[in-house]
Amino acid sequence: MRKYLVKVSVITVRRYLRKSGLFGQVSARKPLLSKCQAKRILQWCKAYLSYTAVDWERIIFSDESRVITHSNSRRYVWRPRNSRYKFKYTCKTVKYGGISVLVWSAIRADGNRILIKCPPRLDSREYQHILSKGLEEVYQPQFVNITKLCSIPFYFS
Repeated sequence: MRKYLVKVSVITVRRYLRKSGLFGQVSARKPLLSKCQAKRILQWCKAYLSYTAVDWERIIFSDESRVITHSNSRRYVWRPRNSRYKFKYTCKTVKYGGISVLVWSAIRADGNRILIKCPPRLDSREYQHILSKGLEEVYQPQFVNITKLCSIPFYFS
């Protein structure tokens, strides 16, 4: 079978891609979720769909997260307009590598919040200590900034 090589300029390729409705744009970064994780998130959302603003004001959201200092460079994709978050056009992200800092945070509906730097390795006893002290601070009506629980505190402006 013969192979034919045709020289085509980059500009020509871009022009034809655009005519086909594809545009070079930065890929949206989304966490890589399994089907099971996505299903559980959807179930949670449906379970609380009927909550009113008053119901949500009684909730304190808290979570721990690992903040990673390395940079993921931008990735460009050719995609149609208004399809930024479609699965096939997103850059799937996972948390690993680089220097990282483990933090725990909580936030109330009125904006009171706390962010605590945690030890690199957190056992259940230390986590319970952070929860009890951190939530105690968030519950206080005069809450302003962050307490010194685990090493260096972070401040919100």
